[in-house]
Amino acid sequence: MQALQGKRFEALDSFRGICALLVVCYHARILLSVAELPFFRHANYFVEFFFVLSGFVMYHTYGAKTMDSNRFKDYLTSRFFRIYPMHILVLTVVIGLEFMKLLGQQKGFYFNNAAFTASADPKYILPNILLIQAWVSESAALSFNVPSWSISIEFYLYIIFGVLMWKAGKMKNIFFVAIVLVAGTLIMINQLPLTDQAMRGLLCFFAGCLSYMAYKKIAFINSNKLLFTILELVLALLIIYTIVADFSGVYKGIVTTLLFCVTIITFAVEGGAISALLRNKVFTYLGKLSYSIYITHYIIYFLFLATAIVLSKVIGHDLTIVDNSGAVATRFITTHHVIYDQLILLALLLVVIVISGFTYKYVELKGIELGKRFKKKRAAAVA
Repeated sequence: MQALQGKRFEALDSFRGICALLVVCYHARILLSVAELPFFRHANYFVEFFFVLSGFVMYHTYGAKTMDSNRFKDYLTSRFFRIYPMHILVLTVVIGLEFMKLLGQQKGFYFNNAAFTASADPKYILPNILLIQAWVSESAALSFNVPSWSISIEFYLYIIFGVLMWKAGKMKNIFFVAIVLVAGTLIMINQLPLTDQAMRGLLCFFAGCLSYMAYKKIAFINSNKLLFTILELVLALLIIYTIVADFSGVYKGIVTTLLFCVTIITFAVEGGAISALLRNKVFTYLGKLSYSIYITHYIIYFLFLATAIVLSKVIGHDLTIVDNSGAVATRFITTHHVIYDQLILLALLLVVIVISGFTYKYVELKGIELGKRFKKKRAAAVA
């Protein structure tokens, strides 16, 4: 198994980038675009894919290592500087946008909610800074930068994983199995000691760890390209069918998690034509940008929406429409023309990718480098 250490799962990285773009489409409410098709309206389930893949990758990276106190500190440092620089930057921008909304309201421009109300209530700022907004019921998981709820879950999953790697020793795998069984059971019977988001995260992340153990059993098989191509295609179609299928949310979450586990194990082998296609530089680049895409897209979409609202006043023609049929009013962007609405969605995706390329280079990579310097300085001080 020595050959697995350091292996980069390029197909899975690409998968992550594609899923991030699907989540962008889920949050983009552009009335006559393809983003309103049922598949994209249920693309929020791909967040489960991120959790499963994180568990898979974390176990691949750290599963064979002995975690002591010094290595645990280095591990936490790496995780902190990987997550926090982008999170704090985007949170700061979102708070700044609330001030812009406040200014806009004074000029007669009105958005879905008044500035610093509802999910942007100032009382949620501290939980967002601490990344606990999705763990405590007293806060609001979907506050300020809405997608950051999953970053909140993932950050503390990293800590739980690190503690188990350090303290549980040879018993760690038993703990992983126990967490999956207990979390899955409690979700099924709807008895949640933690928030729904936290329970889903625990189930998916540690199911990802178990998936890596299963992957190790088949990692060195002589893969038949035709067989794996068929298997990859079937799994892709099953994902589409399951995402669109209309059945109970609890069971759907469990089924999609299991399906994502099998998909990640299969695509990690990289034995078929689809995984070969995903190793193309275009897709792997999207994989590198996946975190930036995910965490920045919501504010970029808000700016698109704000622009449409302002332009509506300037040109005297509504470029937004409000749907009050649901439990919560939804404001759509629309030109009232199918082709133009598709172009708005395409423009949104392109802008998200371009800005994510910038933040990846100047924020994510800089944060990672800062974490490395911090670890070196700490190691020197210890020495």
